[in-house]
Amino acid sequence: MEVSDYLIGHKNSVLCLKLESENSSIIASGSEDSTVRLWDLRILKSTRCLHAFKNNPISSISFSQSNNNHIYVASNQKVFFFDLRRPDVILRSEDRIIFEGKEEINSIDNFSELIGICDDEGNVIVINEKTFEKKVKMPKIHLNVCSSIVFGGKNEIFSGGLDSRVVQWNVITGKKQKEWGFTPQESSAMICNPPFVHFICLSKDKEYIYCCLGDGRLVILNKNKDSPILSFQPHNSAVSQVCFVSESSSSSDNTKSFRIITSSNDSTLALWEINHENSNKNSNENKSKNNTKNNKKVTQNNKVQFQSPKELSRISLINKPNWIESLNNSKIAFADTSD
Repeated sequence: MEVSDYLIGHKNSVLCLKLESENSSIIASGSEDSTVRLWDLRILKSTRCLHAFKNNPISSISFSQSNNNHIYVASNQKVFFFDLRRPDVILRSEDRIIFEGKEEINSIDNFSELIGICDDEGNVIVINEKTFEKKVKMPKIHLNVCSSIVFGGKNEIFSGGLDSRVVQWNVITGKKQKEWGFTPQESSAMICNPPFVHFICLSKDKEYIYCCLGDGRLVILNKNKDSPILSFQPHNSAVSQVCFVSESSSSSDNTKSFRIITSSNDSTLALWEINHENSNKNSNENKSKNNTKNNKKVTQNNKVQFQSPKELSRISLINKPNWIESLNNSKIAFADTSD
């Protein structure tokens, strides 16, 4: 794992990144210099600049899934909407402010026709993308800053916060479906590094939640289970981000292998390989009983077993990484605190 290219243009730390779509060559970056830049990865140059944020830093970016020409930007207490079909290279005004709250917005996400928002007060809000009207505001469950948000589908959204909790919400009813809490480990230096949830993301099948914790752990949750299915410590300081690099499967032994990259406040990036096996177990004894006694259907007992992660590579950086984003061809982009 090594750095291959640099995108140069921002005048201050880059805080967030967002790829336009899975197979796109366009990536957006948001900075403390109060701008968003659009980059063409084929030529490694900035092609557009959004400059409408009045000296406020950019905290989060999301492209519309229904129209790649639409982009949403969170800055301070507002979410801005831009239509990229406008001809100007530098957009000095937004098309619309679609949301304005009382606290700083930390994360936004888009799925189907919904926009999710979370803020420093612990609020989780979902907006209709067509009307820009508030669809639902979840009950305030997070006791502290809500730092990260991600849709699990049209009807569910997940949030993680500095109260060391992850919450699964029903978008239709606005009610909590499930909650996971993280407690300090005896072996961790918890006075300095509590298990705050800094970032969450989902696996491609939307079944697993990857949680980056302040005590250096990465915890994997199954959204249908109450307890974590895997927890390990990839870094000695807070894990700030995680992203998927590649995935492969073997039909012969029902195993899947995927690679992830973690970033940390210790200024390192680490590449990991994680394997899990899906074992379908049929009990012949139960099958015989069911067939002879009450003709009940036989159900498979599906168990997914995650193996211990294997570290493949690690690099040290000069500056602390703020964000990592998976690109095409098993590459990633990362943004750090350098100017």
